Amino acid sequence: MKAVIRNYRWLPGAFAALLAAATISAAEKTAKTSAAASTPKPLVDTLEFKNGDRLRGTFSSYDSGGVHWKHHAIEPLLAVKPAEISVIRVERSRPSKGTAYNCVALLAGGDELAGNLIGLDSQKLRLETWYGGTLEIARAGLRSLWLGFRQDEIVYQGPTSLQGWNVSKGMEGVFRHLNIMAAGGALDMAEVLEEAKKKDAETPSWEYKDGAFVSNGRGTLGRDLKLPEDCMIEFDLECQGYPQLGIYLYADATDKTSGINSYYLNLSARRAYLNRMTGTSSRSVGSTEIPLLDGTQSKLRVGLRASLEQKALVLYLNESLAHKWPDIGELPKRGSALIFNYMGASPLKISNLRVSKATGPLEDLTGAAAAISVKEDLVMLNNKDKISGQVQAIKDGQVAFLLQSNPITIPVERVRWIHLAQAEKADAKPPASAVRLNFALRGSVTMTMEKWEGDQVTGRSPHLGEVKFATSAFKSIQFDPAPARPSATPVSSATGSSTLFQQPVIRR
Repeated sequence: MKAVIRNYRWLPGAFAALLAAATISAAEKTAKTSAAASTPKPLVDTLEFKNGDRLRGTFSSYDSGGVHWKHHAIEPLLAVKPAEISVIRVERSRPSKGTAYNCVALLAGGDELAGNLIGLDSQKLRLETWYGGTLEIARAGLRSLWLGFRQDEIVYQGPTSLQGWNVSKGMEGVFRHLNIMAAGGALDMAEVLEEAKKKDAETPSWEYKDGAFVSNGRGTLGRDLKLPEDCMIEFDLECQGYPQLGIYLYADATDKTSGINSYYLNLSARRAYLNRMTGTSSRSVGSTEIPLLDGTQSKLRVGLRASLEQKALVLYLNESLAHKWPDIGELPKRGSALIFNYMGASPLKISNLRVSKATGPLEDLTGAAAAISVKEDLVMLNNKDKISGQVQAIKDGQVAFLLQSNPITIPVERVRWIHLAQAEKADAKPPASAVRLNFALRGSVTMTMEKWEGDQVTGRSPHLGEVKFATSAFKSIQFDPAPARPSATPVSSATGSSTLFQQPVIRR
């Protein structure tokens, strides 16, 4: 049977190209995929200028002479004036173990430091960290402490392949469209469609390339990850234009997106929409404008902190709070799957996907502090009781607290967070020479950088004094930064906002 074309002169050529492209054998494609997977992806840094220009290559070093940049096509090293730089994004191999922490310190100015709590006295806080050894932070610059973080329980980290993921076929939408056209008398494509469907298995809507999931067009990618009731989902999203990405959380299926139970988040043109899907019906939980989704951002770090206990969902973009849905309701039948549904046409990439069990608080510390008193220290316990008074010290697993002139002790394991009233002051603008180093795993530190070379960066911080950090701890360097907004992203002990101090919402 021959295809009969009526006013669709472009279709024969288009299908010829489609079928020709689909003739690559499965064995050949598998070989290519295996070769790509076995070859480590080169780590490429990116330098972004204030005028918007970008330069890819390797951030070699920094010293009094400025930034030294290596480009494969240019000899010798390039010397770049720091005054012309907006941000440097660095790709480094990160440690896979030993990065857990039990405390997050929020500093005046908005920086956050994660580590294991050693103690607090009238002068300083002491944290043990993998990236900078023992840090001593001046108490005068300390806003709050968030406690109770435990060793990460990682549910999924990757991707490393498509194994275990349910992938929809990329041409299914085209098939439906053409069948409708054929039913209307415009085409008789039976043989063409049958042949194309045979080749369709070699053209999935998603594929794995160089440590990332890459879309080949519209389609879904799903897996039952056994999402915990409190979880953190993080990933890098790269696309051209608007994301047009749907994310299904706690879905009770992986091979479809209709007739299921799930929370559905749609990241679209400058807006984020959240719906609660129950079988064949869908109810809006709310939408909000998101300026970062304006189509100009080619790469975003997306974070989703879900708490079924608190019935809340928080969206983070580039490690800052984008929106919080405080009441997402309940699903009549809850699953534990995660589904990505791409609805665009241009390529989209998802990488550095990490799903973990959340172990920290979700609530807004600002509101709690303002509701009681900003003139005294405030302690919130795990049962959400709050007490105000004076935190005298933290030592040997006990918080020494003065409550209405009466000294008491509270076990650290009973404390969720501590807010220190003395830090209620305007955030000073950092000096012109300061940079902000953003941790790959969570938080940031603002400092005057003296030297970046090899595996070490040195400098001086107003709250920590002279510092020495491992360069592998950081993912970017912001030049001439404004006062930081708390990222509120305990994105890991591996991977990270918020009116008192701009609503820090801790994600776990």
